[in-house]
Amino acid sequence: MAKFFIPVLAFLIGLLVYVLIQDKNPNMFNKSNETQNPLVNTVADYVRMKDSLIHLHEYSDFKEVSYLKASYLLPNYLDTTSSLSSSALLQYQNLKKEFYILLYSSSSYEYASVEEYYKSTLSGIKSVITNFIVVDSSFMKINNAKVYRADITGVYFNGTDSVPLIYKVLVANLDDYYYDLTEWTIIKNVKQNEEDMNKIMSSFLYKPDIDEVRKKLEEWSF
Repeated sequence: MAKFFIPVLAFLIGLLVYVLIQDKNPNMFNKSNETQNPLVNTVADYVRMKDSLIHLHEYSDFKEVSYLKASYLLPNYLDTTSSLSSSALLQYQNLKKEFYILLYSSSSYEYASVEEYYKSTLSGIKSVITNFIVVDSSFMKINNAKVYRADITGVYFNGTDSVPLIYKVLVANLDDYYYDLTEWTIIKNVKQNEEDMNKIMSSFLYKPDIDEVRKKLEEWSF
């Protein structure tokens, strides 16, 4: 039995030490220039990927935001708000740029599949705009995590004017939860906002529970 306990304990200790070192020396392992996120699923890989992104020059004015197992980077100019949705977990906006972001999450038991959740997300957008068009979409399976992406255009009537919008949507299945990251801006501001919109989507990460690793260390200690 001890032959099994010792390797497991050593592995967990190694992960924890890596995290603690990174906290004190965030640039030590910053050798990657990757900007496309592979939805890493270990603590060490999460720290490596997060740091490889957050220390890139183009992310210098970004901050990390996380909820449950989802993590992503947002520009510092986005402010938190509660006025966009009554059901979103996290919501941000910049009124001057007319740039908005919502994060939703749902237990995987509430939907038959991530595809169903993705279709529900599109239906929700379709219900608030006219001329709904999916101009680009993709499906990826990365490290067994299913991810849907879509770019959508449509027209929103604000009570006075009809405003053309572009949406970018990411829907992912991480563990027992589905996540919906939706961002949008007005069409005339796409040129100034699209680069940051794409960076946000590319920074979306699976975030392992570091506290859970520490708890396991305590359980296996002797």
